[in-house]
Amino acid sequence: MQRLLLGAVVGALGLSSSTAFACSSCGCTLSSDWDSQGFATQSGFRVDLRYDYIDQSQLRSGTDAVDRADIPLPQDREIEQQTINRYTTLGLDYSPDADWGINLQLPHTNRSHTTYPEGETTLSSSHSSSIADVRVVSLVHDRDEAAQANTLRQLGVGVTTAMVPRARNLVAAALALPTDTPLTHALLHAPAMRAAIARATTRWFPDVVLAYCTGVAPLALAPPLDEVPLVLDVVDVDSAKWAAFAEATRFPRAWIYRREARCLGAFEQRAVRSAFAATVVNERERDTLLRGCRGADVHVIPNGVDVSALTPHEDPAHEERVIFTAVFDYAPNTEGALWFARRVWPLVRARRSGGATMSPTTTTWSRPRRLAS
Repeated sequence: MQRLLLGAVVGALGLSSSTAFACSSCGCTLSSDWDSQGFATQSGFRVDLRYDYIDQSQLRSGTDAVDRADIPLPQDREIEQQTINRYTTLGLDYSPDADWGINLQLPHTNRSHTTYPEGETTLSSSHSSSIADVRVVSLVHDRDEAAQANTLRQLGVGVTTAMVPRARNLVAAALALPTDTPLTHALLHAPAMRAAIARATTRWFPDVVLAYCTGVAPLALAPPLDEVPLVLDVVDVDSAKWAAFAEATRFPRAWIYRREARCLGAFEQRAVRSAFAATVVNERERDTLLRGCRGADVHVIPNGVDVSALTPHEDPAHEERVIFTAVFDYAPNTEGALWFARRVWPLVRARRSGGATMSPTTTTWSRPRRLAS
């Protein structure tokens, strides 16, 4: 099986390459357990071998089970009999230290399928067995992001990148304001992206496309990928965030944010309904998405933190100091820091007599720093 990954950041796609195995008949190596995904939690070299067996023999129509004996043949549509999927995944992981690591997963698929074709009474069968092939086509915003592509190339993954022109896209976003085009798409537009997809699919065509976030989803809904099953990783519902931002600010930003919530929300609904399946990070985001896309196939794949890999190996520092690091020109980060400084930090300082201090690392927002002091 061949898979094409579309994403906004090469680094993110490199870490999420295992998510190319979409659920259902294509198989699934997804899990909230980091160990089961093949990612090492300690430094060193690790080899992992995983086998998955999926027997799909229950005929269904929508959410209901169907008895084949009740279906006379021939029919005006295909009647599936059985699909058996066997997946063997070899994982190689090397982590020189706690800060970074490289993970390669080589999947082998073995799939047998029997069905009654449309208008026939004779059972038809097929069988395929191959090493899955993953290609990445990604937006990049600067040279540092573009350089991350070499990490995947060294692992044998085909990577094509397209640069996002910031200045040009700012002008395009301003011109898009009177239209229904989401500013997200105007700001993430890469002129070379369609040509990159065309090159990547000239002699190789995917069986499934994974689009990482709705910012690149328009590419998956346009030729030549519009006929390929799409798995859309929504991550979180951006239109809902823009609506919340609009309520928390004033004109003219409030008008821009409200417009983006409306325009991007309409696109999210169309994209999710067009996708074979969609994923989000938690149940709250799933409920938000389903309010506008009732009946859509939306799955929750939680974010995870590899605590073991992030635990310092050095001895604990003697001074009691907490560093709150974030990009503070992003409103949720600022709100989180303010909440921590107002509600949690006073309790910490009251119980610690050693003069504990907190240092928000920011150059764009001064309120968390003032509250911490």
